[in-house]
Amino acid sequence: MGFYILRMALWNTYGKEVITFNKDKVEYIADYGWYKDGSKSVKMANSIDYSIRDIGYEEDLKGALIIGGGEKPIFCVTKMKNNELNELIELLKNIG
Repeated sequence: MGFYILRMALWNTYGKEVITFNKDKVEYIADYGWYKDGSKSVKMANSIDYSIRDIGYEEDLKGALIIGGGEKPIFCVTKMKNNELNELIELLKNIG
């Protein structure tokens, strides 16, 4: 129980998501400030799917990014407005 509370406190204080786009894969790391956890990667095929996962109340119109659509997609946890996420997805599609 104590570890869980420490983890939540560190995430709320220092937490950030680090997403690295390489030629052949996308890497995701949850950085808690004192330690890093949740390392995941998705191999790039011809293209990667991006989508939005709704979070919170429906009227808030907020969500989080999902990278990849295969067996093991990366579920980001940072809440953003859906219109900002749509802009981000369009930028990511144009880059890739």
